Amino acid sequence: MDKIKIGIIGAGYIGGVHAQVLARDERVRVSAIYDVMDERAQSLSRSSGAIVSGNAEELIETCDAVYITTPNTKHTELAITAAKAGKHVFCEKPMATNLSDAQKVLDAAEASNAVFQVGHNRRFAPVYATLKQMISEEATPHSAHVKMNRGELINPEWVGDPQITGGFLYETTIHMFDMMRFLFGEVTQLTALGSTHEYPETDDFSVLLGFKSGVHATLCSSADASWLFPFERVEVF
Repeated sequence: MDKIKIGIIGAGYIGGVHAQVLARDERVRVSAIYDVMDERAQSLSRSSGAIVSGNAEELIETCDAVYITTPNTKHTELAITAAKAGKHVFCEKPMATNLSDAQKVLDAAEASNAVFQVGHNRRFAPVYATLKQMISEEATPHSAHVKMNRGELINPEWVGDPQITGGFLYETTIHMFDMMRFLFGEVTQLTALGSTHEYPETDDFSVLLGFKSGVHATLCSSADASWLFPFERVEVF
């Protein structure tokens, strides 16, 4: 059986992590790399054995599946292009940094006959997978409290740069929103407060959510917390 040819667009840290993981899967091979910084693409090419494509469109054309591991604000256009080309797509979160672009990506993905997956990794974390199983086998909880401490992300500074990530919300807190939807279902009500401490835009959030399942939850996320506090904490009642 021919191996699935995978192309990686974005040869930074997370692109390298995916290349290492894919190298352990005998069903696939990383066949092409592209990055706007050629030295990064060349480095990942040497370690993975993949060729370096001249541009993103060339990579998409030659591969069966595409991994999009660029900065957040570049995801939308690449995801739409790959989906319209009929390629399977793994797009790092978020697939967009505003609602309008997210809908465009969703439309392109739904029109394609290929797989489209967004890299929300908390769904696969053992603690949340176990909690999901407990909820499905026992009973729907009635409330939850979620805390997220991302004070360490002051370095690197680009984490909160809207031009790169879309802002702190899209780089970090988005994980908790997806995790809560995964556990409790679709959101029907949301009230939020925010403030600014470490970055130019809102980086501390307090959110009250109501779910269709009847669960209600609070979420507190901070970019200005000490490592004396847990990285993530979830309490379910």
